[in-house]
Amino acid sequence: MNEKKKLNEKYEVGLMIVSIVIILALMIGMTLYPEAGKAIGAQVMHALTYSFGSVMQFFTVIVLIFLVALAFSKYGNIRFGNCKPEFKTMSWVAMMFLQVWVQELFTGHFWNGDIILMLHLP
Repeated sequence: MNEKKKLNEKYEVGLMIVSIVIILALMIGMTLYPEAGKAIGAQVMHALTYSFGSVMQFFTVIVLIFLVALAFSKYGNIRFGNCKPEFKTMSWVAMMFLQVWVQELFTGHFWNGDIILMLHLP
């Protein structure tokens, strides 16, 4: 029997509300004060790239290698839950591609050449 569940039984409504409020606050703040938003973004990027630098890159590469090895091992076929996936593989690939594209569109790293500057190693 197909039962209709209440919204709060199906989703974490509190978490959704907090996330939406934070995202809206950031969007409104960066829309009203674009120069300040750009300066704060640059400070955060500088802090992450220069404070962590090679340690962060090394950790990222190690985690990536581990996850790829895990995906191709015997544990890569384990499913969570008893139901079929909601989306097909190509749908997931499209969602991940579009998420990166939208993030680059909003941050502007790709369009103004900052991505080239980020790849330059000191």
